[in-house]
Amino acid sequence: MDNVILHLVFGWILIASLTNLTVSSKLLFYYEQEDMGILNSGLGVRQGNGVVLDTGKSSVWVTQRDGSLQIFSIPSDIDKTFKKVHFRPTILTNRITKCHSSVSLYENDDGVVEYSVYAVVDFPQSVEGIAVSRVLALSSSGEQLWEAILEGIVNGTPQISNDGNKIYVTHNVKRNLSGNYTDGRLSMIRHKNGIKSGTDLDADGALVEIQNHQVPFGPLTISTSNKELIYFGEAWDEGSARFGFLYESDGVHLRLLSRTSWSTAAAPTLSTDGKSMWMVGSGSSVHGWVDSNPFYKIPSWSVWLGTNNQAIVSSPIVTPDEGLVFVLTANGVVFCLKASTGETVWSYKKRVMKFQAIQLAPDGLSLYAVGNDNHGTITKFEAASGQISFEISCLDLFNASNCTLFVEGSFDISRDGGAIFLGSIHG
Repeated sequence: MDNVILHLVFGWILIASLTNLTVSSKLLFYYEQEDMGILNSGLGVRQGNGVVLDTGKSSVWVTQRDGSLQIFSIPSDIDKTFKKVHFRPTILTNRITKCHSSVSLYENDDGVVEYSVYAVVDFPQSVEGIAVSRVLALSSSGEQLWEAILEGIVNGTPQISNDGNKIYVTHNVKRNLSGNYTDGRLSMIRHKNGIKSGTDLDADGALVEIQNHQVPFGPLTISTSNKELIYFGEAWDEGSARFGFLYESDGVHLRLLSRTSWSTAAAPTLSTDGKSMWMVGSGSSVHGWVDSNPFYKIPSWSVWLGTNNQAIVSSPIVTPDEGLVFVLTANGVVFCLKASTGETVWSYKKRVMKFQAIQLAPDGLSLYAVGNDNHGTITKFEAASGQISFEISCLDLFNASNCTLFVEGSFDISRDGGAIFLGSIHG
């Protein structure tokens, strides 16, 4: 690459111009000493949290385990400092607030963020209490617009409807303190006032007779096609059980589609036209419905990429032409599959570390993976072949013998593929 620009602010790393990287590349870095340590709470960006770049490439939104949300305005000139907003939700009495979600952005046609939503969970300090969740909406400047309180624990990241007027979320409510009985619920929140609507669909709703079954819901996804539909599976044993059901909702009714031989810990991935869907499950399994909506039939294909019951915790990633699908197993192995058949195109496993997260470049030509080696090692693959283009870590960037950068949450790539944004667990 021509150069690498590294910004280290509050523990965040911005690496720009990552094309054609070589060891002899010129390194330019900017270090904002005065801001270091402010957010070093030890919670940081953990699994489930996310780093999200807006379409206009003007701001980065970051959730942290302590429930806070950071907004960074990206300077056009590297000699300028990042402008930042640090939002922390109200602390509730006798509650410990944590965040396990990423953030969803609603943007106008010009790519400008109008508002964002994310979820926090307020755990009781006493073992006798019951957890509740809050969905929070923030303006583009980081001011709280509203919050909605929901029973139980939100699973995944709240999703915004295509028109921006509604937010959908799945959450699981324990019926007793031992947690042996759990109700899964799908809730809709109106954006204008933050009041949870009467459309609170749970597993024993009017259209699906679940009777007394306790059904934990997994994270949801929303179709972006003309007909807006919501899809999710069941998350028994945190997605590691070998049974479950698949659900569909139009935001008013809840429909049970089919029984599955797996549970899931991640949201499904839909094709642009909403006719195909890919889903991960227990046993490191991946399932694809190809041109088969409604998805009440058995999958077009299913593959098992492991021999244990471990769940894949991140959603499948599909190339823009919907020809390839990428998954990261619980063992840290990257798989590239044919989206139409599930056939393995290539796979890659590191010997001395495992990958923590993957992300596809917007053009679909490159796949990036971050390892768990404490140095934030980034590996760039050619998406179609699996050939490694380069590997780089904070050791290379700092030209130092020792550095610590452990990445656990999701990361993002700029729309032009020129920058990677990621956050460490140390905040």
